[in-house]
Amino acid sequence: MTSVNIQTQNSDIINYFNKALSKHPSDINLNFKAKSNNSFIVYSNNENTQQFYNYISKLISSVILMYIEPILINRILNLDYCYFTKEEKKKILNKIVLEKKLDKILDKIHYKKLLLLPINNYINENNLINIEGFSNFRLSNFHSYIENIVEIEVHQFVINEEYLKFVNLIKEYVDSKIPDNTIVNLIYYNSTAILLSQNGEAIKLDNFNSIYLSDISFSNNDYVLNTLVGLLPACIEIHCIPVDRNDQFIKTIELIFGNKVHYCRGCPLCNSYKLGM
Repeated sequence: MTSVNIQTQNSDIINYFNKALSKHPSDINLNFKAKSNNSFIVYSNNENTQQFYNYISKLISSVILMYIEPILINRILNLDYCYFTKEEKKKILNKIVLEKKLDKILDKIHYKKLLLLPINNYINENNLINIEGFSNFRLSNFHSYIENIVEIEVHQFVINEEYLKFVNLIKEYVDSKIPDNTIVNLIYYNSTAILLSQNGEAIKLDNFNSIYLSDISFSNNDYVLNTLVGLLPACIEIHCIPVDRNDQFIKTIELIFGNKVHYCRGCPLCNSYKLGM
């Protein structure tokens, strides 16, 4: 008989194992029983012992990703990024956990190397595994991997926060001014923006004296945004459907100009620029 004694202090993990083991594949032929409130034993009379260990390893891997991973991320945030507020840490944690970023990044090779194999090797040599203890002291490479993911997400979080501050400052400026009674046509196709007047004439972009900023690189869309802020139009008509509302440039225009932004549903202007771009 092959067996593994699994221990954990987390009642959610116990419930997960109970549900998962009750639906195990019939060819593994395993049984399980509780030894105490925080310990249970899984055993099998199947001659294919490696199949048993593989199945249990996958279950433990799933448990670590679902229940232990958020605890590890929270610990990293509290130790290495203590300068963030509690709310900011929660945002970063949710960004990684709720959007399953780690699961998406943790491809099959890393999943096998960082989780599956260490667990499989351990339970092959030991008939008892404490989930929390194993996670804390036997998965150093997995910890390093998570630390790297957290570092990347923290960096992105800081960039996003700075971006929002920047956008809000521009929005406050725009809202404090009386808009010019004009309509500006914004042609946006393949991430390229062109500004036209109400009569369809090209609008010269304000490059905010970029000749004095030769060491800084600005995109054409940055100049378009700067020009719009300078013009303060009453209406910005965006052309070339379909426009991706999740596009960063389009989102920025919407955030700054709000209800002044309108979307054309198709016109000769849209068609002519689509054909030419």
